[in-house]
Amino acid sequence: GRYGDHKARPIDLPSESDLDLVEALRHENAFIARQAQRLLQERAAVGSMDTNRVARALKALTASNQDRVVRLRAMWTQQVCGLLGSDALYSYLSDGDSFVRGWAIHFLAEDESKLDTETLNALIALAERDPSADVRRYLSAGLQRLPLSQRWSLAEALAARPEDIKDNNLPLMVWYGIEPLVEENPNRAIRIASRTVSPLVGDFVRRRAAAFEEGRNSLLAYVANTNSADDFSKRGAQYLAAIGTQTNLERSKSWDAFLEKGEQLNGRNAKAMLARIRARLGDSEAFPYWRTVVADLERLPRLRSEALELLQLGGDSEVG
Repeated sequence: GRYGDHKARPIDLPSESDLDLVEALRHENAFIARQAQRLLQERAAVGSMDTNRVARALKALTASNQDRVVRLRAMWTQQVCGLLGSDALYSYLSDGDSFVRGWAIHFLAEDESKLDTETLNALIALAERDPSADVRRYLSAGLQRLPLSQRWSLAEALAARPEDIKDNNLPLMVWYGIEPLVEENPNRAIRIASRTVSPLVGDFVRRRAAAFEEGRNSLLAYVANTNSADDFSKRGAQYLAAIGTQTNLERSKSWDAFLEKGEQLNGRNAKAMLARIRARLGDSEAFPYWRTVVADLERLPRLRSEALELLQLGGDSEVG
């Protein structure tokens, strides 16, 4: 005939045996492989599948000498048929294929339950040392599903990977996993922000902390918790950026410690930052200096604008 003499062979997957369906996972036609997986899942659900024989056959397909696509199909089928226990998933975490490691992470975190200590430590080790960005994406996605109490060390490890700074997705994914932790324990979250190599993660943590009173107190305490004038100035700038244009802010419990540390430290930058934050938080004793800056026509326009903004946001009644 025009298209040759090739005869179509009808395929009747529902009538195939369990092992034939496992073998169909190798099929070059992805549709057939997916239907075979679905049928095995249905048989497992109603208890009509020969569990032991299918488990052995699927395990053989996941061997490291198999094609990646075949291995992943077999792994997915193990999962939907209830044949992937925690021990098997743990073993996959050390597999040589990054996508096998990634799917093991996905399945471990999928039901949002608490992980055993050994498994959690293995995930943290992957976050610290795994060379694959794909694995770190699976870890970042899994981070969002873990109980809050188990996220801290994993989040810190992921946020410390310098190779991911410019990645379009990873810093945001890590942040999504950290966000609920900020209100849970702002001090610990701010420590993560101080150690991360990602400017985005650090800025987002501080901005989230600045949205509630305890978080703002922790941020100001962090500014004060240094003996370095340069660090005091840097942390102060981060604090001001985090609180943004919020007004009528409360006097934090850490206010006195902040003032004391600012007075102790030497250096023009530290003193200038102390004066900025005092005015910004409505300390009327700091207003006169900034009023003179606004009125001094010899000053740089940028400095005069900054002074005016500090006074306005700080609530100085003499500034219109």
